[in-house]
Amino acid sequence: MVDTISDSRASVEVYRLLSRLWLREIDADLLSRLQSEPMRSALSELGMEVPASTVDELGIEYCRLFVGPRDHMPPVQSVWLRSELDTELTTSVRHYAELLGYGLYPQDMPDHLGVQLGLMAHAISLVEENPGTQEYQEIASDFFRRHLTWPTDLLQAVQKRSDASFYASLAAITQQFLKLEQVNSKHDAR
Repeated sequence: MVDTISDSRASVEVYRLLSRLWLREIDADLLSRLQSEPMRSALSELGMEVPASTVDELGIEYCRLFVGPRDHMPPVQSVWLRSELDTELTTSVRHYAELLGYGLYPQDMPDHLGVQLGLMAHAISLVEENPGTQEYQEIASDFFRRHLTWPTDLLQAVQKRSDASFYASLAAITQQFLKLEQVNSKHDAR
């Protein structure tokens, strides 16, 4: 696995990819891109297993793990921290999205891990685009601290319960990446 993601542009791309993989089942187009070069090598370099399963197999596993109908593990912060949906955590994510001009889709839960990862990618992009402005860095740091330090239990549970090595790998690399981001102090409050 990767020990550092030093370039903020690379961090943005990793956040975006992780966001997409957590938000939705893999479709045929995405599976093809993941299995083709240069993406295949990039995933391997990150320590992520390239899916060998079919779209249908991955879809079944995604639903079993994250959607239900029973014994699933929704990747939603309010569920993991408050055992309910639509809490002050969702309101908080909406607030950050408004501050950063990040459009939320109506069908997405704001405190879904995939949405949070996408919002973080957007925040880092704004930091890059506005190098002399501390405001975006402060917002990104605060958002990370409030909304991306929670998923450890989820990620460990996914690693244990996944039948598809791809989703176990996704959980492991997400956990490692978030720890690395926190350790690198990019998003710690100063």
